[in-house]
Amino acid sequence: LKKEKDMYSNLEKTIILKSVELFENIPGDVLSKIAQIASEVHLEPNQTLFKKDELGNSMYIIISGKITVHQNNEILTQLENGSFLGEMSLLDHKPRSADATSKDETILLEISQEGFYELLIKNPEIMRQIMKQLTHRIREMNIKLQNSPK
Repeated sequence: LKKEKDMYSNLEKTIILKSVELFENIPGDVLSKIAQIASEVHLEPNQTLFKKDELGNSMYIIISGKITVHQNNEILTQLENGSFLGEMSLLDHKPRSADATSKDETILLEISQEGFYELLIKNPEIMRQIMKQLTHRIREMNIKLQNSPK
């Protein structure tokens, strides 16, 4: 993983965060604080972001590119700009539930566990948005399971 702190300014990061569904209802001054604690991660095509069973201490927001989430050679989902991932390990303190690999050259914002919890305490709307997204993902997975050959 290549981390770069200064590619995007805090203002640019704030604007990017505002365009992400997870943060769309969060005030600009709070987004600015998130931007300050978020670091950039640059991935080359087919580079691993994290592996199943690793302990996770951060979540990621995709700025550009695509991430494939997979498990046992099966693609679970493809995530693109504005999507987030890695939040489950932060919420339940359990290892990562799947592998995540870049499909293309990808730029992400990484939010560490410490910063993440501070955000949740001060902004319950973020937790509501995460729960909404997790519920959506579970419903999609249920549909896939129902439609898979038995």
